Amino acid sequence: MRIFSMIFLIIIFLTSIGYCEETKRSEIPGMFSISTDPPGAEIILQNFSLGTTPLLYIPSSDLKVPFIFEIIKPGYYLEVRNITELPQSGNTITISISLKPSPQFGRITILAKPDGSLVSLDGDKPVEVPYTYDKVPVGNHSIIVSKSGYKTYKNSQLFVNADKDIVLQVFLISNTENKVLVVMTSPPDAEILVDGIYRGTTLGSIPLKIGPLIDGKHIVKTRLTGYKDIVTEVVTQEFISTNLDLILEPINAIPKSASLKVRTNPYGADVMLSGIWAGQTPILGYLEVKNIPSNRYYLTISLLGYENVSEWIEPKEGENIIIERTLKSIK
Repeated sequence: MRIFSMIFLIIIFLTSIGYCEETKRSEIPGMFSISTDPPGAEIILQNFSLGTTPLLYIPSSDLKVPFIFEIIKPGYYLEVRNITELPQSGNTITISISLKPSPQFGRITILAKPDGSLVSLDGDKPVEVPYTYDKVPVGNHSIIVSKSGYKTYKNSQLFVNADKDIVLQVFLISNTENKVLVVMTSPPDAEILVDGIYRGTTLGSIPLKIGPLIDGKHIVKTRLTGYKDIVTEVVTQEFISTNLDLILEPINAIPKSASLKVRTNPYGADVMLSGIWAGQTPILGYLEVKNIPSNRYYLTISLLGYENVSEWIEPKEGENIIIERTLKSIK
Protein backbone atom coordinates (compact mmCIF):
# COMPACT_ATOMS: atom_id res chain seq x y z
CA MET A 1 0.00 0.00 0.00
CA ARG A 2 2.84 2.34 0.90
CA ILE A 3 4.51 1.55 -2.46
CA PHE A 4 1.35 2.57 -4.35
CA SER A 5 1.12 5.77 -2.30
CA MET A 6 4.72 6.67 -3.09
CA ILE A 7 4.22 5.99 -6.81
CA PHE A 8 1.11 8.21 -6.73
CA LEU A 9 3.02 11.04 -5.06
CA ILE A 10 5.88 10.73 -7.57
CA ILE A 11 3.41 10.97 -10.48
CA ILE A 12 1.84 14.09 -8.94
CA PHE A 13 5.31 15.63 -8.41
CA LEU A 14 6.45 14.95 -11.96
CA THR A 15 3.17 16.32 -13.31
CA SER A 16 3.58 19.50 -11.27
CA ILE A 17 7.12 19.98 -12.62
CA GLY A 18 5.83 19.66 -16.17
CA TYR A 19 3.06 22.11 -15.37
CA CYS A 20 5.55 24.67 -13.99
CA GLU A 21 7.76 24.29 -17.05
CA GLU A 22 4.74 24.75 -19.32
CA THR A 23 3.70 27.82 -17.31
CA LYS A 24 7.16 29.32 -17.70
CA ARG A 25 7.07 28.64 -21.43
CA SER A 26 3.67 30.29 -21.71
CA GLU A 27 5.06 33.44 -20.10
CA ILE A 28 7.34 34.01 -23.11
CA PRO A 29 5.30 36.24 -25.46
CA GLY A 30 4.99 35.74 -29.18
CA MET A 31 6.18 38.52 -31.44
CA PHE A 32 6.40 39.85 -34.99
CA SER A 33 9.77 40.50 -36.59
CA ILE A 34 9.31 43.03 -39.41
CA SER A 35 12.07 44.04 -41.81
CA THR A 36 12.08 46.05 -45.05
CA ASP A 37 14.47 46.59 -47.93
CA PRO A 38 15.49 49.39 -47.66
CA PRO A 39 15.13 49.74 -43.87
CA GLY A 40 13.74 52.78 -42.07
CA ALA A 41 10.08 52.28 -43.06
CA GLU A 42 7.38 53.28 -40.57
CA ILE A 43 4.97 50.56 -39.40
CA ILE A 44 1.41 51.69 -38.73
CA LEU A 45 -1.15 49.62 -36.82
CA GLN A 46 -4.66 51.04 -36.35
CA ASN A 47 -3.43 54.61 -37.01
CA PHE A 48 -0.63 54.24 -34.44
CA SER A 49 3.06 54.20 -35.31
CA LEU A 50 4.92 51.17 -33.94
CA GLY A 51 8.31 52.53 -35.02
CA THR A 52 10.63 51.99 -37.97
CA THR A 53 12.13 48.86 -39.44
CA PRO A 54 13.83 46.61 -38.51
CA LEU A 55 11.23 46.16 -35.77
CA LEU A 56 10.19 43.60 -33.16
CA TYR A 57 6.57 43.98 -32.11
CA ILE A 58 4.87 42.14 -29.24
CA PRO A 59 1.09 42.35 -29.76
CA SER A 60 -1.11 43.30 -26.83
CA SER A 61 -3.48 40.75 -25.33
CA ASP A 62 -6.55 42.60 -26.62
CA LEU A 63 -5.40 42.69 -30.28
CA LYS A 64 -7.78 40.68 -32.45
CA VAL A 65 -7.26 39.25 -35.92
CA PRO A 66 -7.61 40.02 -38.71
CA PHE A 67 -5.74 43.34 -38.80
CA ILE A 68 -3.30 45.06 -41.15
CA PHE A 69 0.18 46.51 -40.95
CA GLU A 70 0.76 49.61 -43.12
CA ILE A 71 4.36 50.10 -44.21
CA ILE A 72 5.29 53.69 -45.15
CA LYS A 73 8.53 55.20 -46.43
CA PRO A 74 8.82 58.48 -48.38
CA GLY A 75 9.65 57.85 -52.02
CA TYR A 76 8.19 54.32 -51.96
CA TYR A 77 4.77 52.84 -52.57
CA LEU A 78 2.58 52.10 -49.55
CA GLU A 79 2.71 48.40 -48.59
CA VAL A 80 -0.07 46.64 -46.68
CA ARG A 81 0.10 43.25 -44.96
CA ASN A 82 -3.09 41.49 -43.84
CA ILE A 83 -2.46 39.52 -40.64
CA THR A 84 -4.79 36.59 -39.92
CA GLU A 85 -2.96 34.92 -37.03
CA LEU A 86 -1.09 35.95 -33.90
CA PRO A 87 2.26 34.42 -32.90
CA GLN A 88 1.99 31.68 -30.29
CA SER A 89 3.84 32.05 -26.99
CA GLY A 90 7.57 31.76 -27.52
CA ASN A 91 7.24 31.95 -31.34
CA THR A 92 8.10 34.69 -33.85
CA ILE A 93 6.30 35.47 -37.10
CA THR A 94 8.77 36.96 -39.58
CA ILE A 95 7.58 39.51 -42.16
CA SER A 96 10.05 40.64 -44.83
CA ILE A 97 9.05 43.31 -47.35
CA SER A 98 10.84 44.64 -50.42
CA LEU A 99 9.66 48.23 -50.96
CA LYS A 100 8.99 49.50 -54.47
CA PRO A 101 10.13 53.06 -55.36
CA SER A 102 7.28 55.42 -56.25
CA PRO A 103 7.56 58.11 -58.98
CA GLN A 104 8.02 61.05 -56.59
CA PHE A 105 10.07 63.08 -59.03
CA GLY A 106 9.82 66.20 -61.15
CA ARG A 107 12.00 67.80 -63.82
CA ILE A 108 13.93 71.09 -63.99
CA THR A 109 15.09 72.71 -67.23
CA ILE A 110 17.55 75.61 -66.93
CA LEU A 111 18.01 78.22 -69.68
CA ALA A 112 20.51 81.05 -69.21
CA LYS A 113 22.19 83.98 -70.85
CA PRO A 114 24.98 84.50 -71.70
CA ASP A 115 25.78 81.28 -73.53
CA GLY A 116 28.29 79.07 -71.80
CA SER A 117 26.81 79.63 -68.33
CA LEU A 118 27.05 76.73 -65.87
CA VAL A 119 24.34 75.40 -63.58
CA SER A 120 24.62 73.36 -60.38
CA LEU A 121 21.74 71.60 -58.62
CA ASP A 122 22.06 71.04 -54.87
CA GLY A 123 25.83 71.46 -54.99
CA ASP A 124 26.42 68.87 -57.73
CA LYS A 125 29.12 69.30 -60.35
CA PRO A 126 28.28 72.28 -62.64
CA VAL A 127 27.12 71.52 -66.20
CA GLU A 128 26.66 73.83 -69.18
CA VAL A 129 23.21 75.22 -69.94
CA PRO A 130 20.72 74.62 -71.41
CA TYR A 131 20.35 71.57 -69.21
CA THR A 132 17.47 69.40 -67.97
CA TYR A 133 17.58 67.57 -64.64
CA ASP A 134 15.39 64.46 -64.78
CA LYS A 135 13.97 62.63 -61.77
CA VAL A 136 14.49 65.45 -59.29
CA PRO A 137 13.03 64.38 -55.89
CA VAL A 138 9.94 66.24 -54.70
CA GLY A 139 10.77 69.12 -52.35
CA ASN A 140 12.94 72.24 -52.12
CA HIS A 141 16.14 72.44 -54.15
CA SER A 142 18.98 74.89 -54.66
CA ILE A 143 20.08 76.18 -58.08
CA ILE A 144 23.26 78.16 -58.84
CA VAL A 145 23.95 79.61 -62.31
CA SER A 146 27.38 81.11 -62.91
CA LYS A 147 29.86 82.23 -65.53
CA SER A 148 33.30 83.75 -65.20
CA GLY A 149 33.04 87.56 -65.39
CA TYR A 150 29.34 87.59 -64.40
CA LYS A 151 27.41 87.89 -61.15
CA THR A 152 26.14 84.56 -59.86
CA TYR A 153 22.43 83.71 -59.71
CA LYS A 154 21.22 81.74 -56.66
CA ASN A 155 17.81 80.25 -55.87
CA SER A 156 17.55 78.08 -52.75
CA GLN A 157 13.74 77.87 -52.74
CA LEU A 158 12.97 76.04 -55.98
CA PHE A 159 10.15 73.64 -55.12
CA VAL A 160 9.62 70.55 -57.28
CA ASN A 161 6.26 68.76 -57.46
CA ALA A 162 5.78 65.16 -58.58
CA ASP A 163 5.51 64.69 -62.34
CA LYS A 164 5.85 68.46 -62.98
CA ASP A 165 8.24 70.32 -65.28
CA ILE A 166 9.92 73.58 -64.22
CA VAL A 167 11.52 75.81 -66.84
CA LEU A 168 13.77 78.50 -65.38
CA GLN A 169 15.14 81.34 -67.55
CA VAL A 170 18.11 83.16 -65.97
CA PHE A 171 19.91 86.31 -67.11
CA LEU A 172 23.32 86.96 -65.57
CA ILE A 173 24.68 90.51 -65.16
CA SER A 174 28.26 91.35 -66.07
CA ASN A 175 30.63 92.21 -63.22
CA THR A 176 31.39 95.45 -65.05
CA GLU A 177 27.79 96.67 -64.61
CA ASN A 178 26.41 98.21 -61.43
CA LYS A 179 23.04 96.53 -62.10
CA VAL A 180 21.80 93.85 -59.69
CA LEU A 181 18.14 93.20 -60.59
CA VAL A 182 16.76 91.67 -63.80
CA VAL A 183 13.00 91.99 -64.46
CA MET A 184 11.01 90.24 -67.21
CA THR A 185 7.26 90.48 -67.71
CA SER A 186 4.63 88.78 -69.81
CA PRO A 187 3.22 90.72 -71.60
CA PRO A 188 6.09 93.21 -72.04
CA ASP A 189 5.98 97.04 -71.96
CA ALA A 190 5.26 97.12 -68.22
CA GLU A 191 6.55 99.93 -66.04
CA ILE A 192 8.81 98.90 -63.16
CA LEU A 193 9.11 100.88 -59.93
CA VAL A 194 11.60 99.98 -57.21
CA ASP A 195 10.90 101.43 -53.76
CA GLY A 196 8.46 103.85 -55.42
CA ILE A 197 10.95 105.14 -58.03
CA TYR A 198 10.38 104.47 -61.76
CA ARG A 199 13.31 102.40 -63.11
CA GLY A 200 12.28 101.55 -66.69
CA THR A 201 9.99 99.50 -68.93
CA THR A 202 10.29 95.87 -69.98
CA LEU A 203 10.78 95.42 -73.76
CA GLY A 204 9.82 92.14 -75.42
CA SER A 205 12.42 89.45 -74.80
CA ILE A 206 14.99 92.01 -73.63
CA PRO A 207 15.23 91.93 -69.82
CA LEU A 208 15.22 95.17 -67.86
CA LYS A 209 18.37 95.52 -65.73
CA ILE A 210 18.10 97.75 -62.66
CA GLY A 211 20.76 99.14 -60.33
CA PRO A 212 22.64 100.16 -58.40
CA LEU A 213 20.61 99.15 -55.35
CA ILE A 214 21.58 99.01 -51.70
CA ASP A 215 21.99 95.44 -50.43
CA GLY A 216 18.81 94.22 -48.76
CA LYS A 217 15.04 94.16 -49.28
CA HIS A 218 13.29 96.21 -51.97
CA ILE A 219 9.67 96.55 -53.08
CA VAL A 220 9.16 96.11 -56.83
CA LYS A 221 5.89 97.33 -58.36
CA THR A 222 4.90 96.33 -61.88
CA ARG A 223 2.12 98.17 -63.71
CA LEU A 224 0.63 98.06 -67.21
CA THR A 225 -2.59 99.63 -68.47
CA GLY A 226 -5.39 97.04 -68.54
CA TYR A 227 -3.53 94.69 -66.16
CA LYS A 228 -3.44 94.26 -62.41
CA ASP A 229 -0.48 95.74 -60.56
CA ILE A 230 2.01 93.29 -59.05
CA VAL A 231 3.90 94.16 -55.88
CA THR A 232 6.87 91.92 -55.06
CA GLU A 233 9.54 91.95 -52.36
CA VAL A 234 13.09 91.04 -53.44
CA VAL A 235 16.47 90.86 -51.73
CA THR A 236 19.47 92.10 -53.72
CA GLN A 237 23.23 91.88 -53.21
CA GLU A 238 26.05 93.66 -55.02
CA PHE A 239 27.61 90.51 -56.51
CA ILE A 240 24.41 88.53 -57.17
CA SER A 241 22.15 88.52 -60.24
CA THR A 242 18.59 88.69 -58.85
CA ASN A 243 15.93 87.69 -61.40
CA LEU A 244 12.18 88.40 -61.45
CA ASP A 245 9.92 86.78 -64.07
CA LEU A 246 6.38 88.17 -63.70
CA ILE A 247 3.14 87.21 -65.44
CA LEU A 248 0.51 89.99 -65.51
CA GLU A 249 -3.23 89.34 -65.34
CA PRO A 250 -5.90 91.41 -67.15
CA ILE A 251 -8.03 93.54 -64.85
CA ASN A 252 -11.22 91.84 -66.05
CA ALA A 253 -9.78 88.35 -65.54
CA ILE A 254 -11.62 86.00 -63.19
CA PRO A 255 -9.81 86.06 -59.82
CA LYS A 256 -7.74 82.95 -59.19
CA SER A 257 -8.31 81.24 -55.87
CA ALA A 258 -5.37 80.14 -53.78
CA SER A 259 -4.68 76.55 -52.74
CA LEU A 260 -3.03 74.91 -49.75
CA LYS A 261 -1.11 71.64 -49.54
CA VAL A 262 -0.33 70.13 -46.14
CA ARG A 263 1.76 67.05 -45.30
CA THR A 264 2.53 65.81 -41.79
CA ASN A 265 4.68 63.17 -40.17
CA PRO A 266 2.92 61.15 -38.85
CA TYR A 267 -0.06 61.33 -41.17
CA GLY A 268 -3.74 61.48 -40.18
CA ALA A 269 -3.61 64.96 -38.63
CA ASP A 270 -6.67 67.22 -38.70
CA VAL A 271 -6.22 70.53 -40.53
CA MET A 272 -8.32 73.56 -39.56
CA LEU A 273 -8.50 76.93 -41.33
CA SER A 274 -9.78 79.63 -38.96
CA GLY A 275 -11.83 77.03 -37.09
CA ILE A 276 -13.18 75.25 -40.20
CA TRP A 277 -12.12 71.62 -40.67
CA ALA A 278 -10.35 71.17 -44.04
CA GLY A 279 -9.55 67.45 -43.85
CA GLN A 280 -6.89 65.00 -42.68
CA THR A 281 -3.36 64.57 -44.01
CA PRO A 282 -3.11 61.37 -46.11
CA ILE A 283 -0.59 58.53 -45.92
CA LEU A 284 1.16 59.64 -49.10
CA GLY A 285 1.33 63.06 -50.71
CA TYR A 286 -0.51 66.11 -49.46
CA LEU A 287 -3.90 67.13 -48.19
CA GLU A 288 -4.91 69.66 -50.88
CA VAL A 289 -7.38 72.42 -50.09
CA LYS A 290 -8.46 74.21 -53.27
CA ASN A 291 -10.37 77.40 -54.06
CA ILE A 292 -9.27 79.37 -50.99
CA PRO A 293 -10.23 83.07 -51.26
CA SER A 294 -7.31 85.45 -50.77
CA ASN A 295 -7.42 86.29 -47.05
CA ARG A 296 -5.67 85.75 -43.71
CA TYR A 297 -6.26 82.38 -42.02
CA TYR A 298 -5.29 80.77 -38.71
CA LEU A 299 -3.97 77.32 -39.57
CA THR A 300 -4.12 74.59 -36.91
CA ILE A 301 -2.75 71.06 -37.31
CA SER A 302 -3.68 68.57 -34.59
CA LEU A 303 -3.27 64.84 -33.95
CA LEU A 304 -4.09 62.89 -30.80
CA GLY A 305 -0.92 62.34 -28.78
CA TYR A 306 0.99 65.15 -30.50
CA GLU A 307 1.46 68.87 -29.91
CA ASN A 308 -0.72 71.18 -32.01
CA VAL A 309 0.92 73.27 -34.73
CA SER A 310 -0.63 76.73 -35.18
CA GLU A 311 0.38 79.59 -37.47
CA TRP A 312 -1.03 82.40 -39.60
CA ILE A 313 -1.06 82.06 -43.38
CA GLU A 314 -2.07 84.72 -45.90
CA PRO A 315 -2.39 83.17 -49.39
CA LYS A 316 -2.30 85.61 -52.27
CA GLU A 317 -4.50 85.28 -55.34
CA GLY A 318 -3.55 82.17 -57.29
CA GLU A 319 -0.81 81.23 -54.82
CA ASN A 320 -0.13 77.61 -53.93
CA ILE A 321 1.09 77.35 -50.31
CA ILE A 322 2.91 74.14 -49.35
CA ILE A 323 3.35 73.25 -45.67
CA GLU A 324 5.28 70.25 -44.34
CA ARG A 325 5.42 69.67 -40.59
CA THR A 326 6.85 66.98 -38.32
CA LEU A 327 4.64 66.71 -35.24
CA LYS A 328 6.17 66.45 -31.75
CA SER A 329 4.92 63.69 -29.49
CA ILE A 330 3.45 64.74 -26.13
CA LYS A 331 5.70 63.21 -23.47
